[in-house]
Amino acid sequence: MSHWRAVREVAAWEFRRFLRVRELLTTIVVVAVMAGPLPAAIGYMARRDAESAVTLAVPPGAGLAEASRFRFVELPPDEAASALERGEVDGILDLTDPAAPSLVVPRDPRWADALAAALGQRALQARLAEVGVTPDELSALGAPVPLEVNVTGSSRSSGVWPLVVISGFMLTLVSTGTALLFTAITGEKTQRVTELVLSAISPQAWIDGKVLGTGLSVVVNVLAFGLGIGLALLVPPLVRREPLPTLPALAGDPGVVVVSLAFAAAGAALYFLLFAAVAATIDDPATSQRSGVLTLPALFVGLGFLGLVIDPGNGVYRFLSYLPLSSPSAMPVRYLAGDAGALEVLLSLALVTATAVASRRAAGRVFALAILMTGKEPTWREVWRWLRRA
Repeated sequence: MSHWRAVREVAAWEFRRFLRVRELLTTIVVVAVMAGPLPAAIGYMARRDAESAVTLAVPPGAGLAEASRFRFVELPPDEAASALERGEVDGILDLTDPAAPSLVVPRDPRWADALAAALGQRALQARLAEVGVTPDELSALGAPVPLEVNVTGSSRSSGVWPLVVISGFMLTLVSTGTALLFTAITGEKTQRVTELVLSAISPQAWIDGKVLGTGLSVVVNVLAFGLGIGLALLVPPLVRREPLPTLPALAGDPGVVVVSLAFAAAGAALYFLLFAAVAATIDDPATSQRSGVLTLPALFVGLGFLGLVIDPGNGVYRFLSYLPLSSPSAMPVRYLAGDAGALEVLLSLALVTATAVASRRAAGRVFALAILMTGKEPTWREVWRWLRRA
């Protein structure tokens, strides 16, 4: 059997092993049903909170009329305290110092900012009347100065959402896929199934097929989950004949999309191959300390996103954009910010791709030797010696 035929056979077997059509359809339906009511429920609670009336007790003679959702009831201090205890009012507004009113409430009010805005607007109108300034004159004084912005280069601000979505997809793919690889490889090693398979095909074909099949199955599962979320967002408004929800523009700059997809593919391949090699060295996944490497993708991808909040031209961040473990998220961020040109992007992509190719050969070699070892885990020094001899 040729190498690539063996790879196809193993990949097809792994794909069918982790992917079942019935479970896939169930995932789509369950996610759509569970997530469907959430937008409507959140919108209902937000509208209810924004529209609900609030009754406040104020001192007699305050002379406050209703403002927006707020209704003011004039009560003496003792009666106001009793009304608050009975729940007849939502709070007591103390206007002893009109310039600095205070509010007494039994629980944290979500409407405190709205009340402060209403009181501020009322105070502003009173001050304007005192100095003889009309609202129209105030609007004219505070009119903004129009600023015309001419961008000489390409604007990539619209590419943030595509970058975040693609990098998040890669992180989900790697986190789920590497966990499956750990389970599959360590389980087969414990049951000594792999020894029989390796008598028919090469270790390199075995590892290539496992990585390819597992990766494809996770891609389909993640897409199914996304499809369920999409149905949950789109179907309820269509049924109620309401406008579709406004979503962030995911098209963005085509360059950012292409760069993000290229780095996501190379980064996912690199992590899959590295984790397959590490999984082959684990004797007992329940006690091995090496299982902690499953957290590494989230760490390095998170480091790559630092460029969204710090200067992407920082020297340390530039280093992260070339480091193969973090460049899948760091270099697209630099490209988005306009800090990296096509040459730097191609160089970083070449580095992560070359590292993935080298990891494939290393994973095959480590897998061939470590998968047959039981009873003890090889040390990192032994693994390095295997790679040097390879």
